[in-house]
Order: sequence, then structure tokens, then C-alpha cells
Amino acid sequence: MDTKVRTWISGATVHAASTGWEGKPLTVVIEGSRISALLPSEAQTPGDARVVDASGLHLIPGLIDLHCHLTFRRTIGPIWQMMAQSQTMNAVRAVRNALTVLRQGITTIRETGAPNDINTEIARAVATGMMPGPRILSAGIPLSVTGGHARNIVLYADGAEEFRKTARHVLSTGASWIKIIGSNDPTYRPHEDGQWSFGEVDADEVSAVVAVARKWGGRVAVHCMGSRQIKLVARCGVDTIEHGVYIAPDGALAMAENGVSLVPTISGYLETTWPRWRRGDDWRARHQHLADVHMEAVPIARAAGVRIGVGTDSVGEIVHELKLLHRCGMSIAECLEAVTKTNAAILGLDGLIGDVAPGLEADLVLLRQNPAGGLDALRSVERIIQAGRVSRPLDIQLPSGDEAGESEPWLGKGTLQ
Repeated sequence: MDTKVRTWISGATVHAASTGWEGKPLTVVIEGSRISALLPSEAQTPGDARVVDASGLHLIPGLIDLHCHLTFRRTIGPIWQMMAQSQTMNAVRAVRNALTVLRQGITTIRETGAPNDINTEIARAVATGMMPGPRILSAGIPLSVTGGHARNIVLYADGAEEFRKTARHVLSTGASWIKIIGSNDPTYRPHEDGQWSFGEVDADEVSAVVAVARKWGGRVAVHCMGSRQIKLVARCGVDTIEHGVYIAPDGALAMAENGVSLVPTISGYLETTWPRWRRGDDWRARHQHLADVHMEAVPIARAAGVRIGVGTDSVGEIVHELKLLHRCGMSIAECLEAVTKTNAAILGLDGLIGDVAPGLEADLVLLRQNPAGGLDALRSVERIIQAGRVSRPLDIQLPSGDEAGESEPWLGKGTLQ
């Protein structure tokens, strides 16, 4: 007996890579968690279907954020101050941010580094239905050389053998990605070629991690800036380079030749210099050196044929990031494709999410405004559809009751003393 719930989304204009970003009126049929058909807008709805009247709305694939930090996403105050808080507080913040991200229409994220495996545990909680949240691909705890960048949230390793062993540990916890801290930036003074960055990992250390990831079925992301370091890391065959500040044409060519994607996170480095985040004068001044040249990375990478992904980092924001990529020369359609289909391909999930097509997971967003007319439309979220479940943004809440579901009958039956 077929028990799958059939949902018909009728009346919407569909914007997607497979249907065209300019928009096309279609009826989207969902069976269970998957899209089963795209029909003409005038198709007759069967009597046993659950109908979502999306007249006047615009339907897009669920957004994907490739560089998200749930434990310190858009926090106020110095980073060191937040890092000094308890792991319990970091976990609470991660739960809150997971809900917030999903309410914004971001149905999948790659969580690129958190202390104490909090990201991997939140990913497990979402996957098992304990709490709502985006699909999370976790990078666990990042790897860094002793005393390196981001020292408060990393596992130290020195030499190829230690990196190899630590990479195995990260994957054994349930992470699907490994993140390496490849450079230290912004530094307190300019280094080679006047760049406020210097390389930290060696090629043999990166290559050791890549070999482990390939054997275990994982992927590798590297925080990396500096023209020489970007080229060194790219030649090791990692999957993504994060940030890419100071990329040069030869480094971009090395990325293209080795199939390495760039996730620039421009909004994260720009916004961290804004007074509203209260990072402190020294922090803001040093990061300004990076923000001043960050946007140069995208056209250099694109000219070499490097695939551009979309991520936000700690204080960036997805629409702001897309608007900055648009300023870098990407069309609105290219930006929309980057944050959906391209991001899915970078994750290795292009056969599952990132488009509106039969057979794919029904991770979709209904918007009140037309995204083909401007990227700000992505902020007009009316409904989120995740694995076929339709929700209004503010209906996404932590479930009540215990895991056995036994407390609901007691609600409202207490007696005030």
C-alpha cells in the first residue's frame, strides 16, 4: 500500500537551473520527501493530494551555505570572549542558529568548524529528527599546526603523520568533511609581497589529509590566503579553498587544473570590520587589510575557470554574500545557481538537492518576491519545504515533549499553588 503523502504546489512561478532562472509557471508534485513531477500550471489536482496554493509566489531550490559556523554565527563582541564561554553555551547557540538558518530558507549547510564536535552532534540531532534544522555536513574540529590560526577551536598536528592520524579521528566522529587551517591571517604586519598573511601547513601535511579523506569517502576544505600558499594547497587536490584572499592568476590556474572550488565568504570578512559587531579596534583594523582586496579574488578565479561556491563564515549573511558576488561580475542568475546547484555539486549532492527536478529531494523555498528581479527577494521567505514538509518560517520550533512523546497530554493540566 502506498502511504506516501502527495503534495501539490500549484500556482507558483518556478525558478531553478533546470527550468530557467527567469521563471516558469509550473505545478510541483511531491511524493513523500521527493519531487515526483513538474506539471503544467493548469494540471488538475487529484482529490487525495494535499494542496499548497502558491498563487503569486515564486519557488526556488532550498539555499545552501557552504561556510557556516553555528557556534559563533553573527555573535556580538570579541571572538576570544565568545570562545571563553562554556561548551554548553556554545551548544545552545548552535541550536538557536540552526533554527534561524532554516527559517531563512537555507535548507543545507556545511558547518566548517566548531569546538568539541558540537557541529557533528547538531548534525546528528537534525538527521535523527530530534530537532529541526538544515541538513548539516559537518567538518568537525579543524586541523591546525601547533600555535596556528584559530587556535581556540582546532586540533593541533605537526607533520604528515600527525595530520593523517588527526584526519582519521575527525572522520571517525561522524564528520563528512575535514577542514585544515592553511594560513594565518590577518597577521600583525605584512609578510611576503606585502600580504597580511603567511602559510602555515606544508604540502605533505595537506596531501596526507587528502589521502585519508579519499580513502574514507570524505572531502577537504582549506582556510587559505596568500598567493603562494593558495597555489601550494591547490596542487594537493583539496576540494575547496575558503576565502582565497591574495589569489594570483597562477594560483587560480592551479585550482582549475586540480578541480578545486573557491568559497570566498566576502561578506564575512567585510562585515567583521563593521562597528555593530564590536570586535575591537585592532581586530577591525587588521581585517580591513583583507576586506580591501577580497573582492579581487572572484574575477581572478573565474577567469581561470574556477567554480565559485557561496558561504558566509561567522558574521556574513547569505543575501549580502550574493550581492557582493553580483558586484564581482556574476549575473543574478549565476548567483542563484551558485547558491543552489553549484553548491550542491561542490558538496557532492547534486543528485539529491540544489534544483527543482523529478527525483530530487523536495528542499524548496516559496518567496513573496521575484528573485529574477533582484537578490533581495531571497529575504521574502513565505514557506520552507524541507524533505516534503511545508512550514512557515516561525512555525519552525523545537518540538515539545520528551523523546517518548509522553509530556504533551500533561500540558495545560497543572495546578498553580
